[in-house]
Amino acid sequence: MTEKHLIGVDIGTQGTKAVLFSQSGICLANHFKPSKLLRPQPGAVEEDPEYQLESVCDTVRTCIQESAIDAKSVAAVALCGQMAGIIGVNQDGCHVTPYDSWLDTRCAPYIEKMKQTAGDEILAKTGCFPSFNHGPKVLWWKSEHNDIYRQIKAFVQPAGYAVMRLCGLSGDDAFIDKSYLHFSGFADNRNNTWDVALCRRDL
Repeated sequence: MTEKHLIGVDIGTQGTKAVLFSQSGICLANHFKPSKLLRPQPGAVEEDPEYQLESVCDTVRTCIQESAIDAKSVAAVALCGQMAGIIGVNQDGCHVTPYDSWLDTRCAPYIEKMKQTAGDEILAKTGCFPSFNHGPKVLWWKSEHNDIYRQIKAFVQPAGYAVMRLCGLSGDDAFIDKSYLHFSGFADNRNNTWDVALCRRDL
């Protein structure tokens, strides 16, 4: 019986790394591709979601080539990555915003707004105060770029976006890893779900 292989990919802040393992747990290959952080204006730190997707494909392809395995023997590919930034996707599942990195500080006024309006409630339900993460960033796009915001079906993170594109998923299939929910500012973290009351608050 032909041995199966497993691939793990992390889309990190510094770059994307893929690692290929044998079914018995031996690392057969790994490859790293640096990120391209874009700083178009003060406070802005963005990445191109298409470059992130390309990095996933390139690192996986290189691992398969360097290990000389049969690509058909890959039983599963798992992706993870940056947790606190967001990418806005449209109905077709394609990005309409750049990756708004957790290093991007333009949403700072909306952090304070969320804290003042519902800070204690957000802390109690999500386990953390608003910071440079999902909630304030969503509000920044809604308030500062409403023309783009109206095109957005959902917000996802880099690994989720790559999975959507690789699997041909639409905006209706968009998802956030449950372990990222506490960054949203709109979640009931104990029950791994969105909190309706927070989602409907006038923030």
